[in-house]
Amino acid sequence: MSGNRLQHRAGAVGAGIVLAVGLLTGASAQGVTSGARQLATVATVVTYAPPQLPEGIAVDRQGRLYVGMAFTGDIRRMAPDGTQQVTLATLRPGAGFLIGLAVDPTGTVYAALGSGNSPDSDAHGVWRVSADGTQALLAALPTDGLPNAIAFHRSGDLLVSDSLLGTIWRVTNAGQVSAWVQHPLLQGDLNACPPAELPFPVGANGLAFNQRGDLFVANTTKALVARVPVNADGSAGTPAVFAGPDCGTLDGADGLVMDAQDNLFVAVNGLDRLVRIDPAGRQQTLATGGQGLDGPASLVFGATPATQRDLFITNFSLLPFLSGGTPHPAVVRVSVAPIQAPLGAGLPRTGSAEGQALAGETRAGAWRTGAPVLMLLLAVAAVAGTGVAVRRRPGRLRAG
Repeated sequence: MSGNRLQHRAGAVGAGIVLAVGLLTGASAQGVTSGARQLATVATVVTYAPPQLPEGIAVDRQGRLYVGMAFTGDIRRMAPDGTQQVTLATLRPGAGFLIGLAVDPTGTVYAALGSGNSPDSDAHGVWRVSADGTQALLAALPTDGLPNAIAFHRSGDLLVSDSLLGTIWRVTNAGQVSAWVQHPLLQGDLNACPPAELPFPVGANGLAFNQRGDLFVANTTKALVARVPVNADGSAGTPAVFAGPDCGTLDGADGLVMDAQDNLFVAVNGLDRLVRIDPAGRQQTLATGGQGLDGPASLVFGATPATQRDLFITNFSLLPFLSGGTPHPAVVRVSVAPIQAPLGAGLPRTGSAEGQALAGETRAGAWRTGAPVLMLLLAVAAVAGTGVAVRRRPGRLRAG
């Protein structure tokens, strides 16, 4: 995308221009198969038109979905089928963007806003939005960081990943902020999965707890998932690698969600993949770009009897939007087949050449980072009027 187009995008966001939203009905479901068994089917719930690019997603106890638009700061609420869609609130990202969302049992929404306190923006940090749309800053965070995913600590406090500072912040209900854990495994590294073409390493990203209460953290540029044990007093133990590093499967790992059997699901933004990791750390690719994933960023399980086994995923679709391709921003619903055998049985080993080919990916001549830092670079470039080259990775599969 040219510098002029980026400046036009930034101006449109600043002016609050919202483009039309189209509901896609009767969409056909597509899936990956293992032998005769289908691993997952993907169906579109709702589509959007750029610059409405959905990044964060959350679900309340009634099963309603909350979707955050990164560039415009809109927080949308909708039924699981994409109907009854309303704008609950709008946070002003300025030259930044809105990222992670979470909803507590009362229906209060928490939002991570990475505005950098740029002109015409709301404060950089965590915002609280009540069920009636009233919004207030809960906690300001360092502007040299990037607040990203949000999870609830067992105390009721929030844990917020900071993708640039390699930190998980703890935020109390009163807005007090402390560093819950800082560790090299949470820091990004542009040299981990070369070639690296961006100046900002995205580290700690998606968050999810298992049944034992340990926290799992995606590291986007290191292509790994770390496990952080939680001590009896609620403090953090020492992080350790749980899965990866694996540039062929987890490069660009973004959102995380855990099921009741402690299977971890990873939205791999950089490779257009949904990956399942069992409690032993074995990985299995469930869906790819060929089934309709386009820069998957965040994911949640449904909360109604009809949806509680399905995943709802935001198609962030940033790279094709910026590179002049055809973006597919959307919320998709993924139905995943139950595990009938140990993960990896009869499948290519993830990370191998054969496993990498499963998603039709190559690493030659291009590299995709997790969404947040790329957005930051491009937003700054747009404001400064400088050009940023974005190269599209060859070999990406796309449905339609």
